[in-house]
Amino acid sequence: MVYVTGRILEEEIFCELDVSWNGYMTYNKAMSFVRNHQNWNPTDPTTSAGGDLHAEVALAIENRIGREIDWTELGMYSALHTPLDFFHGVDGFFVFRGSIVTVDVTKNPNKDHYKADLVLQYSDFSREDRDRYDFSVVAKEIAEMLVPISMGANA
Repeated sequence: MVYVTGRILEEEIFCELDVSWNGYMTYNKAMSFVRNHQNWNPTDPTTSAGGDLHAEVALAIENRIGREIDWTELGMYSALHTPLDFFHGVDGFFVFRGSIVTVDVTKNPNKDHYKADLVLQYSDFSREDRDRYDFSVVAKEIAEMLVPISMGANA
């Protein structure tokens, strides 16, 4: 089994952004900065794990609302190595029909302080007997946050 560090894990899911900036950015400015500096199409992530996670979240949304969606409505944004990551603890985020869910990917099982809406623990999707991650459980959590039950089929 190959040892995976937290940073390598983040980069397997979200691509690293090659950006520079000067000084602190507020949360809203950092979110805008990330949206404007993607090096992939947020509706079709280029990393294998990112593509799998995007697909699993899209399927979970479809299950939640009871009908197919246009997968291009679901955006998955990388924030690695950006002000959103450094100052606000967000590795990436998902956007669906105006709803946003921020995520922090970690391999640290003892992490109890975080700023993102959802922490994706390595143990929640890692499978030693497989060469791919199983994102079904975390995808369902993300879908539940993106599409509250009150929206249901109205989403």
